[in-house]
Amino acid sequence: MRIFSVKNVVMVGFGQITLLDLDTIDLSNLNRQFLFRKKDVKQSKALVAAKTASAFNPNVHITPLHGNIKEAQFDIAWFSQFDIVLNALDNLDARRHVNKMCLAANVPLVESGTAGYLGQVQPIIKDRTECFDCAPKPTPKSFPVCTIRSTPSQPIHCIVWAKSYLVPQLFGEDEESGGELDDAENKGENAQEIANLRKEAQAFKAVRAALRTPPSSEKPEASRLAFEKVFRTDILNLLSMSDMWRSRDPPVPLNFDDIRNGKFDLPSKPSKSKTNGTATTETTAKTNGSISNGSSSRSSASTSTETLVNGSSSKQASSSLKDQRELSLRESLEMFVSSTDRLAARLRAGEDTISFDKDDDDTLDFVTAAANLRSAAYGIPSKSRWEVKGR
Repeated sequence: MRIFSVKNVVMVGFGQITLLDLDTIDLSNLNRQFLFRKKDVKQSKALVAAKTASAFNPNVHITPLHGNIKEAQFDIAWFSQFDIVLNALDNLDARRHVNKMCLAANVPLVESGTAGYLGQVQPIIKDRTECFDCAPKPTPKSFPVCTIRSTPSQPIHCIVWAKSYLVPQLFGEDEESGGELDDAENKGENAQEIANLRKEAQAFKAVRAALRTPPSSEKPEASRLAFEKVFRTDILNLLSMSDMWRSRDPPVPLNFDDIRNGKFDLPSKPSKSKTNGTATTETTAKTNGSISNGSSSRSSASTSTETLVNGSSSKQASSSLKDQRELSLRESLEMFVSSTDRLAARLRAGEDTISFDKDDDDTLDFVTAAANLRSAAYGIPSKSRWEVKGR
C-alpha cells in the first residue's frame, strides 16, 4: 500500500514530500512493491523509494528518513510542519501513535493501512471526524512478514515465525530458488546480494539434507546445524544491517555449547521502570543457561510424577503442570534438539513433509522450543508449551 501511496503522491504533484519508513527491503517484497529490485534487497525502503519515485516527477523534492515514527525526534513540532499526513502502516501500535500525534498537532491525517488481508482508509480531522481510536480495533490475527522474519517484538511474533516459517523451511517441501537467482544475475543485478542469497539458500539446503540423512559420527548433528543456521548465522547477518537496529534493541546470537554447558548469559537491558529518575537494570539471563526475563525459572520439582492430587496419581496433572511451566534457556535448547531429532527420524522413515499440528507432540515441542530460543535472542518473554498450543 505504501508503495502505491508514494507513486500517487508524486504523480499528483505535491512539491515537498517527507518519506519515513523503518523497514529494509526483503526479497519477499519484490513481487508486489514495484519501486524495488533485487539489487535493493536489505537497503532502506525510504531511501530506495525516494530515489526511484523521484524519476516520475523531477519537480518534486522527496526527503527520505530511515527511522521509527515513535522516536523522540518525531515530536509534535515535527508533525506540525506538514499540511497533511498520509499513513500506510501495517502496525496497529504505530497507527495509534500517528493518530494521537496528528490530533495533538492539529494536522489532517489520511489513515490507511492493512490488517491481515484487509485494507482500510479513513480521513481524520480534529474535532470534525471520528479518530482512529474512537472505534475499538480487533486484535490482529496476522502479522507483517518483515516483523516476523527480522524484527519480532512480541512472543506471538516468535511463535508465528516458528510455525509458519521455520517448520516449512526445515520439514516442508523444498523450494528451488536457483533459477530465479540465475535470471537476476544474468540481468546484471547486485552480484554481492545474489551471492549472499545463494549462500543462504545453500545453508538451508544443507540443513534440510542433514535432517533427511541417517546420522553419522563423521557429520555434525542435524539439530545442531539447524540451531547454528537459525539462531547464530542468521542473527549475525541481521546484525550486519546496522540501520535496522538504530531504533531497536539488536538481537543476540545464541551459542549452542555455552547454553548446553550453562555458561551462556544474555546481556542485561534497561528496565522501563525508573527509580528517582534513573533507569534500573533488569537482568534478562541467569547462570546455568536459564532465562525468564528478569526472574529465575520455576523449579522442575513441580513435575514430579510421584505427588498425589486429591488422593490419586498425579501423572496426568504433572504432565499438565509441565506444559505450563516456564522453560529455562537450556531446557528450550534440549527440547529443540530432541524435537528436531524426532522430526528428522520421521522424515527418514518415509514422511515426505511435516507441517505444524498442535496435537502433534513433536511439532508442538519444536515450535515451543524454537519460539522460546528466538524470544531469548530478541529479549522477548518466553511462553510455556501450554500457551504456545493455545495460540
